[in-house]
Amino acid sequence: VTAFSKGLNGNDDFFNFVISGKADANGSVMSLVDNTCRSTVIPNDHCFMRLFEGCINLTKAPELPATTLKTNCYYSMFYKCSSLTVAPALPAETLAESCYEYIFQKCSNLNFIKVAFTDWKSSTNSIGHWADNVASTGTFVCPSELKTNDINIPSGWTVWRPELTVPSNAYVSKEQTFSATTGDYMTNPTIKFYVKKEEDEKYGDALEGDKYTPKAAGKYTVKVEATDGFFKSPIITEKTFTVKDLPVITDLKPTSIYLGDKFTFHATTKNFDFDPTVSYYVKKSGDAEYGDALKDFTFTPQEAGTYDVKVVAKSSGQPTAEKVFSFTVKAVQFDLTVSDLGWASLYFDENLVIPDGTKVYYASEQNGDVISLMEIKDYIPAYTAVIVKAEPGTYAFPFATEDVDALEETNLFMGLLEDKPTEEVQD
Repeated sequence: VTAFSKGLNGNDDFFNFVISGKADANGSVMSLVDNTCRSTVIPNDHCFMRLFEGCINLTKAPELPATTLKTNCYYSMFYKCSSLTVAPALPAETLAESCYEYIFQKCSNLNFIKVAFTDWKSSTNSIGHWADNVASTGTFVCPSELKTNDINIPSGWTVWRPELTVPSNAYVSKEQTFSATTGDYMTNPTIKFYVKKEEDEKYGDALEGDKYTPKAAGKYTVKVEATDGFFKSPIITEKTFTVKDLPVITDLKPTSIYLGDKFTFHATTKNFDFDPTVSYYVKKSGDAEYGDALKDFTFTPQEAGTYDVKVVAKSSGQPTAEKVFSFTVKAVQFDLTVSDLGWASLYFDENLVIPDGTKVYYASEQNGDVISLMEIKDYIPAYTAVIVKAEPGTYAFPFATEDVDALEETNLFMGLLEDKPTEEVQD
């Protein structure tokens, strides 16, 4: 490597390296003008102009840490450095006249440039022809404020932004996680996420971390801001995503069935993209565990009472919906046991058919210790207290399938809806 001192148009001197073999230039170029290598201020105009011009064997450029530039300071510095693939980072936020003019022109293999300035025209001709005839494809890294539709970005190059990943399937009330990567373009970046709904004008405050739980369905936009020591102002990427209502089970039929009958359950579902697979599990209320999934969705109860049915609906790529419904299995008759006394009391909340072999009475009047009984024929109206005379044994009182009028006559008997064996009532 040889350095030559040359005249510029007969007026100014400049140094120029001549490299005969492949070479990397390591360290900071400021070491040529500052023996402490700490200064970030270029000391004079034309300071490093044409320093490596025509060095076709230069494979790596030195660092250019200066943040305060001067006129023509890097003018044509790497002109025709055709072996250079990565430009040195340019941390200056404010440009100077012709500071980057022709700096990378005809670096035919150059495919990466990283800058910190935010205005292409902050100074006269500061970037004139700075990246003409570089590689046909490459990456340009810059602050978000810099206009990226400018002709000064090499045609065919990609303007880099943080890679932001948003949920592909987001649902109301379900926590979502965002992620962003900065690759090698940033060093120890600070990353912040912001979210707004489509109709909102402004983003909310930065999220605490990368989690977000949407409260309503709709279209949302998430913004990521990545900042490091090089980019004092953040580099921003925005993406939209859609939040859907959660798949739900809204209804179940039947809600009341009768003992001994065979019933088929049918659940109504909502917000599924495709028809879900629905399974049903049944247990008696109070039991610890459900049985196996019902076959053919049918259920034949073996005893009256309250049951729980768990409905589970699944569709590919969506959250599973699950809901528990309660339903009542009603008996079709009331079984009354007549003890050895030959009598039994009866009070029930359904209209009952009087079976053969029994006689049913209500109390019509009382005279001293004597109660007059009147017989009821065919049906016992619901909530009518009666006594039944029959041979000892158990008798089935079927539920009436037609309407039964309430007893119009005075009935001195009163009842309570609670079980009480006949043996305990002997007077």
